[in-house]
Amino acid sequence: MKRSLFVGIGVFLFILYSVFFNVFPLIRGKSIADNYLNDIVQENYLEASQYVKPSKNNSTTDHNFQSLKQTGVHLTRFRDVHIEADDGWMTGKATLTLTNHGSEIDYPVYIIFGGNRLNPTISHFESLDKNESLSLWLSAQ
Repeated sequence: MKRSLFVGIGVFLFILYSVFFNVFPLIRGKSIADNYLNDIVQENYLEASQYVKPSKNNSTTDHNFQSLKQTGVHLTRFRDVHIEADDGWMTGKATLTLTNHGSEIDYPVYIIFGGNRLNPTISHFESLDKNESLSLWLSAQ
């Protein structure tokens, strides 16, 4: 009887550990990525800055996105946000739609997270695409 109780408690603790340290960070990371990109689409740049690595200068990021918008480059929408853990590091993928002077183009990007597993922040975005508009947008981060 005591042995089955200990086995039951052990199994419960293992499941709790698996959910808390493996599933919860992925859900939190997806929420952070969705909220950050949604704030950028809605031009709430200062609100978006709460989801990025604290070393970033919020006013500079706000100014960079404002300047890009004036030159005709801005994020119109995003989709397909997927977050995964790769060897303990959180990474993600998304498809961003950038508008460049009225022309909308989709770009696949990688989301790189910083912080820790329980409180992730967005470090930066990367892409293998070498488009000038995308490079400008990525550098505004």
